Amino acid sequence: MGQLLSTIDKCFQPEHLKDQSESTTFPKPQNKSTAPPSSSASSVSKPVSTQPKAGEKPVEKPAAVESPLATPAAAAATAVAESGDLPPYTNRPEDLTPYPKAQGKYVPKNWEHGVTPSLKLPKLTGEFVTDGKVSFDKAVLSMEGVFPTRDEELAQLQKAIDMKKDAGAETAAANALHEEHNKLFSAGDKDGARDKLAESKIHREKAKAIHEESFDLAYKGAMSMGLKALYSKYPSVDYHVFLQDPYQQSFLVIIDMMNKYGQFGCKDFLVIPGEGQHSSGAALIRPHFEKWMADNNIGNEKITAGSFAIILKDVAPL
Repeated sequence: MGQLLSTIDKCFQPEHLKDQSESTTFPKPQNKSTAPPSSSASSVSKPVSTQPKAGEKPVEKPAAVESPLATPAAAAATAVAESGDLPPYTNRPEDLTPYPKAQGKYVPKNWEHGVTPSLKLPKLTGEFVTDGKVSFDKAVLSMEGVFPTRDEELAQLQKAIDMKKDAGAETAAANALHEEHNKLFSAGDKDGARDKLAESKIHREKAKAIHEESFDLAYKGAMSMGLKALYSKYPSVDYHVFLQDPYQQSFLVIIDMMNKYGQFGCKDFLVIPGEGQHSSGAALIRPHFEKWMADNNIGNEKITAGSFAIILKDVAPL
């Protein structure tokens, strides 16, 4: 896995570069109303029946839903993807790797982590395609050539997760060797101690390189979701199987991109931090996300135990 995610080429020129704090606290918006919008404003139209096949009973399918919040987003996007009404990707080469090879022309060779790029966006085509989970205007395909499907994004993310575990193993090996160095040094074997310290350093440097590669892989996966969200009528980003650090660095960038470049003027955005069932211990992303919404007075509606519709205008620009 190569570096995926700070040179920006033709389509992406960073408006500014600024120091990124290691703090996980997001900037607070100014002059915000503390009262989240009421979910009672949502309106659901009556279901409409699809045409049944011969011998089959009519199957009812929900009609389009309008809401000031993104309450119908997940259901609508899933229904559209499962209905088969939208064309899938076209001209997808058989040897397609999950992320485009032709980077630099439409996609940055390296994303500047935590920085919103300046985008030169293609115009809407009016034709929608699906990545197997969400639908978006086909124009966005020209930005990255061919986008990964959601399954491919998850496969890449799993690689990032596995790499982070590998980095942890390398760090453990480095620590063990350092302990051996300490014992040998205390025993007076300075040559042996020096050798163990050199071995420890090799493992520690390897752990750092693997961790950075893992982070970049996950970060670009987030940016892929973000770019597709710009061209979606039901924009969403799915962090329910994700790494904590890339989430913290990418979330506000995606929201900022939506506020600046969203093609359909959506007022709401569906965020799926997940319930935390994939965490090895306690949930990490959902509590952080909920605290961020509370601290910054972000109007929101809880859709499921692991998903929230947020009001885009409540998020302060980066």
